[in-house]
Amino acid sequence: RNKVLAANGDRNQIARAIAEFEAGGGIGRGSTVERALGKSGIAFEFPDELSDQKQVYDSLIVGDPVGHARELAERGQQEAAINELNAANDKLSKLAAAANAHTGAFESPAKLAEMLNRVADRRAELRAEVHQLSRAAAPQAASPAPKPEIGPPTPEQQTDAEAEQRAKKAELLNRQLELIQTCTTLRVREQSTFSHVREEMDSWHLDHLGASIDMAKALTAVKGSYAAWDETIQKLKASYQELGQDPAAADALVPDRKQWDAVNAQWKVW
Repeated sequence: RNKVLAANGDRNQIARAIAEFEAGGGIGRGSTVERALGKSGIAFEFPDELSDQKQVYDSLIVGDPVGHARELAERGQQEAAINELNAANDKLSKLAAAANAHTGAFESPAKLAEMLNRVADRRAELRAEVHQLSRAAAPQAASPAPKPEIGPPTPEQQTDAEAEQRAKKAELLNRQLELIQTCTTLRVREQSTFSHVREEMDSWHLDHLGASIDMAKALTAVKGSYAAWDETIQKLKASYQELGQDPAAADALVPDRKQWDAVNAQWKVW
């Protein structure tokens, strides 16, 4: 209210103030189905197109699938634990695919970004646990030879080390692909918003202020996703570096802030 009053009738300032209020307050159809994750206070949006995935989110993101699998392993049920973790990973893969396929259904790109990041982090955790349990369940020699204090590794040790390196590289590649997909999804949503706002500005509107507010909301929502997007870019750069690749490759997927500024400038004079 104070921002609206301080605008002194300026249409752009009023539209921006209302857009920021609605974006911050979670007003809208998608905000009716949200859940905070632990102490983070981060809410996720579940549009109608993803309603069938909410149970997956509740059990595998809010819940603790790793803890239950460890309990099974402690009772000697390693195979059941591994199967449960793999099933959870598959379900989260489908959740991420559904979110990627319905980016336009999300009112908040920031919540979309946060959801995808949380899903990717949990999937990495699940894969790491599968790796650990699989190693523990692998047949061991009855009397393994002690590691020599001096000298080259034994053939068995060399084989184990090479297998571990292959597993580490495979996980890094999986992680890299997930991060690229997240950034690509956010880019698609960003560019579609820019196109939509430009089309709206090229159209005639009976309710000029209402249309201006809607455009401001869309631009504000996209800009709100940039913090989580930047975080994803940093993770992607780290994955490139760990794989011995050029981290600058991630720059092709950064938020298009220049275009945001350009579209916002057009909106201000519309």
